[in-house]
Formats: sequence, structure tokens, C-alpha cells
Amino acid sequence: MWAIEFFRFIKDWWFLIALVGGSFFSMYKGIQSINSNLKDIIYQLKTFSEKLMLSEKDRAEIHIELKEHDKRLDGQKEKIIEHEQQLRTLFKERG
Repeated sequence: MWAIEFFRFIKDWWFLIALVGGSFFSMYKGIQSINSNLKDIIYQLKTFSEKLMLSEKDRAEIHIELKEHDKRLDGQKEKIIEHEQQLRTLFKERG
């Protein structure tokens, strides 16, 4: 007897049942799609973060090398000043 009542209920409300079932299925598929996209985004963010860390390391190494070049240039400036003074001294002795 309960089976007959059940089928009558489904006959009267089939459209609403199908609509609710379809809505839940659509939401489930949408959530799966969002989760998949979020996993891809998380992977890309991790990759980008790693590349930024490598870039920061390279930049630090470049700054160290620039400091060494600055020291070498300062040494060359001092040598140029010494040579200019020697030249002046030689010109004064000749003159």
C-alpha cells in the first residue's frame, strides 16, 4: 500500500523532484570544477613563489658582485690619482 502512495507522490511532484535533483547535481559538479581550478591555482602559486625565491637569491648574488666591482673601481680611482700626482711632479721637475 505504501508503494502505491509513494508512486502517486512521485507522479504529482515529479517536476519538483527532478528540479531539486538536477540542482544538487549541478552544484556538485560546480564544486568539483572549483576544487579542480583551485588545485591548479595553488600549484601555479607554489611555482611562482619558488621562482621568486630564486630571483631573490640571484639578486642578492648580483649585489655582492656589484660591491666587489665598486671596491675594484675605487682601487682604480686611487691609482689614477697617484698617477696624476706623479705626472704633475714630473712636469714640475722638467718645468
